[in-house]
Amino acid sequence: MPTVITNILTFRRLANAYLAETKTLSFDEAHARRAYWASELIHSFGIEWTIENPEALYIGKPCIYVANHTCALDPIIMCCIFDRDVRFLAKSTLFKIPLLSRALKLEKHIPVYRGTHDQTRFERLKASVHDTIADGGSVFIFPEGTRSATGKMGAFKLGAFFNAIQNDVPVVPILLRGLFEIMPKTTLRINPGQCYVRVLPAMSAPDANQFQNEHQRAQQFSQNVRQAMVDGFAAWQTKGEDNG
Repeated sequence: MPTVITNILTFRRLANAYLAETKTLSFDEAHARRAYWASELIHSFGIEWTIENPEALYIGKPCIYVANHTCALDPIIMCCIFDRDVRFLAKSTLFKIPLLSRALKLEKHIPVYRGTHDQTRFERLKASVHDTIADGGSVFIFPEGTRSATGKMGAFKLGAFFNAIQNDVPVVPILLRGLFEIMPKTTLRINPGQCYVRVLPAMSAPDANQFQNEHQRAQQFSQNVRQAMVDGFAAWQTKGEDNG
């Protein structure tokens, strides 16, 4: 089993290789190669992954992707499946980590500043999401806001759904299973194993005429998407695992 140190060294080696390669690539080409290098990294950890319904991933127009969040490796798995311009909302502290910060800035990911109610930063985040979608790209968000401590899917924050409504784009839900057992929140050790990804059909916001304000509409949209994900896990025949 690879050790924590071995995994860190592997990350450094592959990240350097990716960044060196991107010097000769266009922005779109870099995203395609990101998927390759992310897969190389995941395989180096002894993790195999499969995806169900990949045809539902790209819908021919920008969207907001959401997924349940159980593991620090979730974003890397997402990088494996996205080979196009999909920009992540990521903790601002990640933009301070050597190598990782270079990759995040290169791919134009969007920093999120936790624990602050700075209106300027909030407006900047909204503008970044809007600009991404206007450029023809999509945005990925973990609506729980943080990793699950139990492996079960938590409550959703409304940011992803406000952004979908304000930019008039659908939400594409993605289910992740198996990563909590590979790397629980309380450890840095990565256990070899199998990760499963399932893409659900795109979902549009409910009709605005049904609600008194945008907050109510976003709240209902959030509930609709979360219920679809709960139902998706149930239909997935997870052999007793409870993600709801």
